[in-house]
Amino acid sequence: MKTGRWTPLLLVGAVIVLMVVPLVVSSSHDFAGADSKAQAAITTADPGYKPWFTPLWEPSSETATMLFSLQAAFGAGVVFFAFGYWSGRRKGREQGPPDTAGGDVQTDARLAASHRG
Repeated sequence: MKTGRWTPLLLVGAVIVLMVVPLVVSSSHDFAGADSKAQAAITTADPGYKPWFTPLWEPSSETATMLFSLQAAFGAGVVFFAFGYWSGRRKGREQGPPDTAGGDVQTDARLAASHRG
């Protein structure tokens, strides 16, 4: 599949638009995490609620962000490795089985000449 020279630029532009538009449209909103919103909703619904357990270790916000980024990068690596693997298998089936003769014509001719004499 041949891609045009404008395709990468259009994709980068689309990513930039998808990142900027939410910030511009909802600039007055607080981008709090889901955990803090859930905790606020539970406290509002049942002020006497006690958590079942406490975390053994609660990382700082920078460390939590780093761990989340590592998790996302690892997941992306697994997904794109699978895509590449499946793409390679498909291309391999389209090309047919590999040449089992062992080499190209020039190499075979040199080997034959060296065995003759």
